[in-house]
Amino acid sequence: MAECIPDRLSSKASRGEERTFALLKKLPDDYLIYYEPNIDNRHPDFIVIAPDLGVIVVEVKRLAS
Repeated sequence: MAECIPDRLSSKASRGEERTFALLKKLPDDYLIYYEPNIDNRHPDFIVIAPDLGVIVVEVKRLAS
């Protein structure tokens, strides 16, 4: 299981973020996942650091209903 920082989502997380977080946690042990990090005053939903792939930025969007 990947290491997640923080290890749980905030109460304001959307359902899509919760589902994405559950999937990302299943990545290999050497993956590192950051939830809503502050990067130069920007807050992407997830940053995944994958030793075999590099850095992946994930922004979760809602589908229009």
